[in-house]
This record gives sequence, structure tokens and C-alpha cells, in this order.
Amino acid sequence: MLTELERTKENAEYIAGYLQALNEQFDTVADILTRRLLHAAPYEALAMIGEFHISAPHSQSEKKLFAIFERLGISYYLEFGNSVTGNKTRISNFFSKFSTQIEAREKRIDALKKKQQALNGQLSYSSEISKRIETLEFEIKALFERISAKTEEQSNDF
Repeated sequence: MLTELERTKENAEYIAGYLQALNEQFDTVADILTRRLLHAAPYEALAMIGEFHISAPHSQSEKKLFAIFERLGISYYLEFGNSVTGNKTRISNFFSKFSTQIEAREKRIDALKKKQQALNGQLSYSSEISKRIETLEFEIKALFERISAKTEEQSNDF
């Protein structure tokens, strides 16, 4: 099974091979997204650029519009504005600087690994504490049994 990072790298290879052909679609898609993005239903298919499906996210704000660019089951969120020209530039930058998507996922993986290590450390510490508590509970039980036995001896002496 391919990971998100591997699929993002495949997407980067695809873009590198077809960037010129994809570039020819930017004007049309920018126009479509500028007109329809705010009023689109969640996950409504709005356009395609090459093999990238473009849809609206679950919720949309007039102040900050987003579109979902998806290929190979991996989604990339791209912010949009109200200008067709500005949106064309955003789309162009997204595709021409796609390697930043790889870097972002690598950073996210590193951060998750560090978090996992920290959680494993906490889990190990918790496990040690649990073992210590069990030991102390056993010792307390043994002490109570000894106290109870001594109390019974003393009451039998009377």
C-alpha cells in the first residue's frame, strides 16, 4: 500500500511530466472556481486539471475560499480569492511549486514521529508507575495481614 508521501511524490512526477499541458487549463479552471467555489455544495466536482479532480470542501467561508485538488486519493487544499487572475496565479504556483507539498508531508511525518516517541516515553513511564503501584499494593496488603495477625494474637492473650 502506498503511503501519502509516496503518492505525493508520484503526483509530483506526474506534474513534472505534464506541467506545460496542465498550464493550458489554468485560465479556464481559475474562471470556473472564481464563479462557483463559494456556492458549490460540499465535495461537489467543479473542474479537473489533468488527472486532478477539483471540488469544494465541506464548509466554505466568504472570507477564505478553498478548493480541494485530489489525485491518487491524496487531497491538497488551495486557498482562493475573488480575482480570476489571482486565482490563476495561485493554481500556477501550486503546480509549479508542488515540491513544497512533499516537504510539508515530510515535516509532518517527522513531527508525528517525534510525538510518537514522546508518547511512547510517557507510556513507558506510566507502565513503570503501574508496576510500582502494584508492588506497593502488594506490600500494603502484606502489612495489613501482619497487623491483623498481631491484633488477633493480642486479643487471644486476653
